[in-house]
Amino acid sequence: MKTLVYRAVQEALSRISRKHARATRVEASLAARGGILELRIADNGVGFNLAGFLSAPPSVAAGIGLRSIREQAAGLGGRLGIETGANGTTLTLTAPFFTDRF
Repeated sequence: MKTLVYRAVQEALSRISRKHARATRVEASLAARGGILELRIADNGVGFNLAGFLSAPPSVAAGIGLRSIREQAAGLGGRLGIETGANGTTLTLTAPFFTDRF
């Protein structure tokens, strides 16, 4: 779980910091509520073509970070939600959080 959260933050910040995102603000939050861990990262950039990204075959050139994070989240019983548009992008990672495992 820790590695998944770390990689999700790393991937989001990497995507945001690229000049073509043109983001000037980033907000991040991490919370555990009712056995669910939620990581939310939002920016005010120009967004990207999510449908094109999801329908394209996986490739290193196109990026495999978000795909990998989505698969890892699903493997833990969670999910990666992506909302993107002209006013920015929001990534929301949720996964079951069991305190007795730590």
